[in-house]
Amino acid sequence: MVRALSEIRRIKSEKRLSMKAPIKRLRIESAEEETANVLRGHVDAICEIAVVEQIEIVPVKRGATGVTLQKDADFQLAAEF
Repeated sequence: MVRALSEIRRIKSEKRLSMKAPIKRLRIESAEEETANVLRGHVDAICEIAVVEQIEIVPVKRGATGVTLQKDADFQLAAEF
């Protein structure tokens, strides 16, 4: 969860937004089922801390067509403001 919040902070910072700026929709693609399950267990906390209206956590297979996770990443985020 801490890594996800850090990544959300990085995304907001790159867009020069306050941490209080709301995210309409956050999509988390996870290559590891265990990571996805941990994140699912903390959805309410992530929404409250990062001011997210809707979270979608989806499993993806590493190397699947169109999926490009960084080499050591368990997940990637896409935020819609």
